[in-house]
Amino acid sequence: MPGDDSIVDLLKASSHAIIFTEASSNEDHPTVISAINLTDDELNDEKEKMIRAATAADTAANHLNKEN
Repeated sequence: MPGDDSIVDLLKASSHAIIFTEASSNEDHPTVISAINLTDDELNDEKEKMIRAATAADTAANHLNKEN
């Protein structure tokens, strides 16, 4: 929201954060709608989740390519 510095303040105070954005089809730049502060452990957990998801997607794609 214009004039609301809460997200900026959170980002200034955080080592790591997840930022959620929203964009409509007629906008050039997405709007930040939320940010969540992360600890180092939480960041590492999120990295592991992304690695597992990417590995699973890669495995599935390779399996499909072998069938075709």
